[in-house]
Amino acid sequence: MQATTVPGSAAAGAGATVAGVVAGTPAAEAGLAQGDTITAVDGQAVADAAALRGLLAGYAPGEQVTIEWIDASGVAQTAAVTLIQGPAD
Repeated sequence: MQATTVPGSAAAGAGATVAGVVAGTPAAEAGLAQGDTITAVDGQAVADAAALRGLLAGYAPGEQVTIEWIDASGVAQTAAVTLIQGPAD
């Protein structure tokens, strides 16, 4: 999954917009999709993409986190996701 702060897609300080999800990954299996807005990880608010990356950096691959997001239709979603190694920046 890649997240970015896209002007106009999420209110300032209101989350990180999902830029893309790779099929077959835990994020995809949890139901995250492009255009969704991640608002919290393990109950910690996500202000933007940089904050999301910072939160996730505190976990290791194989750990499970609870992700909260608003899907593209505006419905709040929550799922447990097991982290995997992401691409290098």
